[in-house]
Order: sequence, then C-alpha cells, then structure tokens
Amino acid sequence: MPALRYLKHLLNQNHTYYQIVNAYRGRLADTKLFYAKFVTTSVNHQNIKDMLIIEINSDGRSALTFNELEKHNIPAPPNGFDSEIDNNIIMRFDDEQQAIDYSYELDGYAITIDNKSAEYSIITKIIKAISDDDFVRTYIQSE
Repeated sequence: MPALRYLKHLLNQNHTYYQIVNAYRGRLADTKLFYAKFVTTSVNHQNIKDMLIIEINSDGRSALTFNELEKHNIPAPPNGFDSEIDNNIIMRFDDEQQAIDYSYELDGYAITIDNKSAEYSIITKIIKAISDDDFVRTYIQSE
C-alpha cells in the first residue's frame, strides 16, 4: 500500500501499531479503507503518546457531536475528549483496559441520572463506541 510505505518509519516507531497493521493485512474485506483510517489516525495523532484512540463520527449512527458533548456534564476519559474539524469526538486511552474501565465508570454514572435525559443518551453512545471498537473487542476476546 503506497500510503503505508511513506509512513513505515512512523509505524516502526510504535511497534504495537506495526504489529496490528501486519496482523490485519489481507484479512479485511476492504483493507484500503482500514489502512486509510489507520494512517489518518496515526498521522493526526502522531505526537500524542496515547495508544488507543476511539473516534465517534458526528455523521454516523450515533449522530453525536463534540458541541453536544460540551453542553452536558459527561465525565471525560482519563486522557480527555477532543474534537476534529468535522466535529467528531476523539477519546484517548493509554490502552484497551483503560477504555473498558472508563466505560464501566460511565455505566455507573448513568445509573445516577434520568434514563430519558440527553446526558444518558450521550453516555450510552460513548459506551457503544468503546464496545464497538475493533481493538477493544480483540482485547476482550484475548482475555
């Protein structure tokens, strides 16, 4: 893949990412899409020390935007929330276990609020995004 060739030095700096790319090579129906998403994430966040970045697309099924997130008092992940130009939400974690722990914390917090509120809806969308992440799912299956 041409894009991967140009970023090989970046991937070699983070051996875990390099192993993940090699593990998925040829196993996905649309590997170009996977590489494009991976390369974009790597480039956009190359100076960030976080290992796991989970993105919630503002135009996806959840239809959750960073602006909407800021309106409510949602507990942030340990490494915080961020947004992209298109108002997507970025969550940063040190690893998959930290993402799982954060989703459990959110679940515990959700019990204390009205389940018909906008805040509750946002929390469920965040938990869903974490549980749908391929890296988190692979981590859970390996345990």
